[in-house]
Amino acid sequence: MEPIINPWVFYAIDVLNGVASASRFLCIPLFLGVAHAVYVVYCNRGFSKEERLARKMAWWIITRGIVLFSIFLMIVILVPRQETMYKMLVATYITPDNIGVVQSNVVEFIGRVAEQLVKLKK
Repeated sequence: MEPIINPWVFYAIDVLNGVASASRFLCIPLFLGVAHAVYVVYCNRGFSKEERLARKMAWWIITRGIVLFSIFLMIVILVPRQETMYKMLVATYITPDNIGVVQSNVVEFIGRVAEQLVKLKK
């Protein structure tokens, strides 16, 4: 018997939730690192070789940091929370037809139970 919902869907939801959580966690230190690099660039106005190297490294950190921060921020924005993903999953599988089938099965089951109770009383 084939499952109604593929178990891999639950795994994918859990993985996406982990990716979104990690992205939330990484956004803060990444933002602070970029802010520090900007500080180094604008406060370090010397012309020595070490200062030029520090500015060049800071620009490298700024550009890579902004790209990574943008990627992590998009993941945080676009990946819904785990609860929302489960709601979306349930919404795709519960239809009026499914509710009608379940309702008729429940009514039939209750009728059988009532018949058995009547037989037991006699």
